[in-house]
Amino acid sequence: AIQGITASTINLSQLKTTGIDFQVSYGLPLSNLRTNWPGDVTLSLLGTHVMTEISDDGQTSTELAGQNGAVPAGGVPSWITTLGATYRLGPWAYHLENRFISSGKYNNTYGPLDINNNHIPAVFYVNTSLNYTLIDDGRKRVELYGVISNLFDKDPPVAPIDFLQATATNPGLYDVVGRMFSLGARFGF
Repeated sequence: AIQGITASTINLSQLKTTGIDFQVSYGLPLSNLRTNWPGDVTLSLLGTHVMTEISDDGQTSTELAGQNGAVPAGGVPSWITTLGATYRLGPWAYHLENRFISSGKYNNTYGPLDINNNHIPAVFYVNTSLNYTLIDDGRKRVELYGVISNLFDKDPPVAPIDFLQATATNPGLYDVVGRMFSLGARFGF
């Protein structure tokens, strides 16, 4: 006779991701370009390309790459890039940054009978900052800065999780505040 059965839980869930992260930066004095402009310029590119992100719960596999909606299963855009340019002249530094999030779907499992528009458009945000270095003697550094995030006040696309969520977008990807100003100081000792 069977005296007992021990049924332990087995975690069969997996998340498999393939993609590329990259970062490129290049700086030079503007005098190298045979211009009369003083100062230095630095260009930078930071990006992530997700080719696949497969969530497997042991029974069903779901492709999450290109799924920008914040459904409970998650997801990630295919492309996120940030292109920046910094101009330095003495104690001043001006930075302009462009952030791109590729288009995607609310949910990759939806078909034409589930939703009439399963498309989330691409988004492009512009941020800018101005810094002034008061002290930089190698041991101490004091810097004042001002930042404008989402310079053109770009609204986020509608990308809801479900009807119970408080926001109508994916706050992990998109700017839900709008244009924002900040001032501050940095100290290093």
